Amino acid sequence: LSLFLALVGCGTHEGGNGNNNNNNGGGTTTTTSGPQVDGYVFTALRAGATRDATQQMVIGGAIVQAYAVSDTSTVLATATADNFGHFIFSTSGGNPVPANVTLLLRDTTTTRVVSCLINTNAAVQSKNMGEATHVAALALLATKPSSVADATISLYELAARKVIDQNVAATPTLDYTLVSQQAGAQSAASAAAALVSGGTVTASAPPTLSNALCTPAQLSNVGGS
Repeated sequence: LSLFLALVGCGTHEGGNGNNNNNNGGGTTTTTSGPQVDGYVFTALRAGATRDATQQMVIGGAIVQAYAVSDTSTVLATATADNFGHFIFSTSGGNPVPANVTLLLRDTTTTRVVSCLINTNAAVQSKNMGEATHVAALALLATKPSSVADATISLYELAARKVIDQNVAATPTLDYTLVSQQAGAQSAASAAAALVSGGTVTASAPPTLSNALCTPAQLSNVGGS
């Protein structure tokens, strides 16, 4: 009888109340985890007397959905931006995304659509979504990739910004984050892809900075120290 009770006691403890090994009591569960991905969502801001291709405005309350770039029909996680346009995907927030994949992040409403591509190849990744990242994402998605390197994403975003700058100079009211202008966004994406394939834009290496030693005589006597 004592042996029987001891065995029953062990079995009860193993099933647990969900506090051991992240079990929910009875059966084994897998803890979902992933890197933190966050950023801000922007829409173009071109109104009034002055218009600039780089003017942007945050989108408070944006609903950002994450997809694997290889399957843009399945939502992996959803994040709601705060009033300042900041969104976050994280394990602690209950909406993690998988690690080591290229993600498509997209905010879509009846009037606008903003997207970007990002690689979850680090513990923390930050990305601001806007008009240029949206046009670049459209250009890259047209190739139906399974993954995209960081350098390639950056190159396409650079090309997209160049195309947007040129187009806004000719038509100041353009806004490729508007749903009504997605045909134009697709055309801009094609133009950006052509710039990349033609070698018109190239990724620039960041500058290398180092300390410099100067004597007092080499410093200017006016406006310097």
